[in-house]
Amino acid sequence: PEVINWRDYWINVHLPGLARHVYPDFERRLKERRKDVHTAADLMEVFQSSAENFGDRVALQQMTSKGTRRFTYAQLSERAGWVAAQLHAHGLSNGDRLLLMSENRPEWAMAYFGILQADGTAAPADAELSLPEVMNLARSCRAFAVVASDKVQTRLRGEGLDEALAQLAEEGIELKM
Repeated sequence: PEVINWRDYWINVHLPGLARHVYPDFERRLKERRKDVHTAADLMEVFQSSAENFGDRVALQQMTSKGTRRFTYAQLSERAGWVAAQLHAHGLSNGDRLLLMSENRPEWAMAYFGILQADGTAAPADAELSLPEVMNLARSCRAFAVVASDKVQTRLRGEGLDEALAQLAEEGIELKM
C-alpha cells in the first residue's frame, strides 16, 4: 500500500481544489440578495396569520370513540374569539392571569388562544393537580380565574372546590371558575 503524505495532500491538493471549485460558489451565494423573511412579533401574529392563510385546513384533531373530531384554523380562530369575548364579559383586564387546566384536547388550544386574544396571560397547569395545589398556584400567580375542563372541574368539586373558593373569598381573592 501507498503511504500518503497528508500534509502535502492538504496543502498542495485539497486546499487548492477548494479554492478553485468551492470557494467561488460560496462567494457567489453570499453576494446574492436574500429574500426577506417575515418574522412574527409574537404567537398571536402566527395564529392570526395561520387562520387567514390556512382557514380551511385542519388545525386540530382528536381521536375519540365516536370518530375523529377535526377543527380548521378558521374554526379555531372563531372559537378563540368566543372565549376572548366571554373573558371580557366576565371582567378580564389586560394582563390578568388565568390558570388553564384541561386534558389534551382541542378545547385546550381554543381556550389558550382565547386567553391570549383577550390580552390575558395563560398559566397552563397540569390537569391532575390536587385542589390544594391548584389553590396554591392560584394564590401565587394571583389568578383572575381558572379555566378548566368539565372533567377537571368535576374532580376538583369532589375535592371541596366550593369550600376552597369561599376560603379564598374570605382572604380577599375572588377566583372565578
